[in-house]
Amino acid sequence: MTYLHILPLLFLLSSFARVNGQPMQTHDEAAIRHQLAGYAEARTQGSGEKQASFYAEDGDEWELFASEKTNGRPAIAKLLELPSDPDRRFRLEIVHILPLGRDAALVDAHWYRETSPRPKGRVQYVMVKKHGNWLIQSARINPFPPSNR
Repeated sequence: MTYLHILPLLFLLSSFARVNGQPMQTHDEAAIRHQLAGYAEARTQGSGEKQASFYAEDGDEWELFASEKTNGRPAIAKLLELPSDPDRRFRLEIVHILPLGRDAALVDAHWYRETSPRPKGRVQYVMVKKHGNWLIQSARINPFPPSNR
């Protein structure tokens, strides 16, 4: 079973976790936010290897228009490698962090490029705690459609 098939189940589990009073520990939420801020900085710099270091070894990424997901840290590093661009800016604005148990969380965020005040899209990260570090296990990136106005 792939993570794409598991995402609906994760949403149900996150609702169950909140109903059962399992709030995200403050230090875990802070650690997730710190990791994603580091990832955004690596994205700004463009290094695929640095960006991939925020993913679990067996992590995956599936962009909206990709025909298949990218699996594993080495392949993700290759996918995310960007040419040098001193004007590139990338940032994430976390909308929600939903606990999925002690060592997993679903993060909804908006992503921004350059200095745009409006988000370019939405991303969902399944984060897992491995060896004490929160890592991206799975990422789903969706650009917002162009405005008709």
